Amino acid sequence: MLKIERLSKQYKNGFFALRDISFTVNEGDFVAILGSSGAGKSTLIRCINRLVEPTSGAIYWREENVLQYNSRELRQFRRQAGMIFQNFFLIERMSVLKNVLVGRFGTLPLSRILSGRFSENDIKEAYAALHTVGMDSFASRRVADLSGGQRQRVAIARALVQHPRFILGDEPVASLDPVTAKNVMDLLHDIRHRDSITMIINLHSVELAKAYATRIIGIAGGHVVFDGSPGQLNDNILRTIYVPDENTTEDPSGTTGSCKGAIVYN
Repeated sequence: MLKIERLSKQYKNGFFALRDISFTVNEGDFVAILGSSGAGKSTLIRCINRLVEPTSGAIYWREENVLQYNSRELRQFRRQAGMIFQNFFLIERMSVLKNVLVGRFGTLPLSRILSGRFSENDIKEAYAALHTVGMDSFASRRVADLSGGQRQRVAIARALVQHPRFILGDEPVASLDPVTAKNVMDLLHDIRHRDSITMIINLHSVELAKAYATRIIGIAGGHVVFDGSPGQLNDNILRTIYVPDENTTEDPSGTTGSCKGAIVYN
């Protein structure tokens, strides 16, 4: 169970991207987060795994306060939270296989990472993750030669090789065409069912959210304005989620500021 209580985020310029966000995610849920650009969706995702560093409050995982973790403990926590991004964040000059092996870094000593030496088991795990996303035959190809949909599949494989308890997605299909986006969402849906991995995914598409999510959370102006099932999402609620707000503008860096609240994962 992932529990977020009164989560707030303030950037250095004084702007609050999130204010008193509270919700609980059950194990195995597929949660879609909806909201207009600048509503706080990316900030929320990045606060959960501390890519945006909290400055107050508490993050609990297995009854431990993540904000008290040292660098080693935080690294171990992030192994439990696979992350996929809109722009993939792959190393284009490297092969597909080596990009997936990057996901094993959380399990390896620093000396192995710096030398690029991976065990037979690491390589086996990477091939298994690539097989899951249908990309094992591309293992030796350079990422630079892949399509957008193929790159996102590689990024998903990189997350899976961590054996995460949950996956966070920061607009993972926003840069893809509709058919490719649906294929990637089908893949995430299948992974959730096969491995019982909790999914928390930011989406721009209401249609995709309604088609794949077990639950939808709507954010406007840094506040939760809807939290319910896809069937409860009607036109009035959509107007509330997407109401224009001239004060709703996230810090463009998306990486600095303060965050307070409590996040619990059991």
